[in-house]
Amino acid sequence: MRKDHQQNRITILKGGYHKSATILVSPLALMISGPFADRFGIQIMFVIAGVTCMLLGAAGFFIPDVMDFENSSKEKSFNATVDLS
Repeated sequence: MRKDHQQNRITILKGGYHKSATILVSPLALMISGPFADRFGIQIMFVIAGVTCMLLGAAGFFIPDVMDFENSSKEKSFNATVDLS
């Protein structure tokens, strides 16, 4: 009585695992940033985080893979499907 065989499939898009890894690292980041903010102050923590983000953003302009990401991702994109039936 299935209407469509696509109902039992999950599409895994490129980048799904990166998002999962980011979510798993969040508690570790909170364990580090909490005591740091208590000791040095939240303002200092935000300044350091902001400067770090700006430096990493600027460094991206000098990394060829980052600069070419949009063009290469169109060429290498893929969709994987997992059949759950």
